[in-house]
Amino acid sequence: MAVMSNNDKFKELYKAIGVLAETGILFYRATIQAGATPGEAMILTQAFIRASMQGDDTSASESEGEA
Repeated sequence: MAVMSNNDKFKELYKAIGVLAETGILFYRATIQAGATPGEAMILTQAFIRASMQGDDTSASESEGEA
């Protein structure tokens, strides 16, 4: 496995932030189109971004038990 330089890591982080921002605005606009008020859309979008950044906190054994 290749070792990433600090510059490469920064570029990856920068891209990830951009993807999250684009996804967030699409999510916000979709909630508005679905009938949410701007305030509701903002709260839902904040929750969406928070969940996206938190990641999946379930263990592998829990996931296997559901299959």
